[in-house]
Amino acid sequence: MGEPGVKIRLLSGKGLAFQGKVSLNVDLETNLPWPFNEVVKVLAKIVIKVIEVVLNTVASLVTFEIYPGELQLPGQRTTLVFRDFAPFPYFRAYPPTLPVEDRKFLGFDVGLDFKAG
Repeated sequence: MGEPGVKIRLLSGKGLAFQGKVSLNVDLETNLPWPFNEVVKVLAKIVIKVIEVVLNTVASLVTFEIYPGELQLPGQRTTLVFRDFAPFPYFRAYPPTLPVEDRKFLGFDVGLDFKAG
């Protein structure tokens, strides 16, 4: 029982970079008689916590980065080159009737260069 999850943390970099973190909020339910069910439950929590620690240790060493390409403008000899992605929180004030959690967004600050082709 429970709900495992993954949290993604966005990073600044040359491209769209992110790391993940796992949370294993699960419990093992058994049909064993008492006291065996309590022993199995404790051992399962220990094993699940060890798995979570190992997964998060490995995940902290891995960074995924998607490098943006160049965008050729149709009918033009100009190419747009994207660089230096930096995520930032964005709060939309309008419309005020929406709940606060529906007005939160994620924005990206992106550098842009032009290249003549």
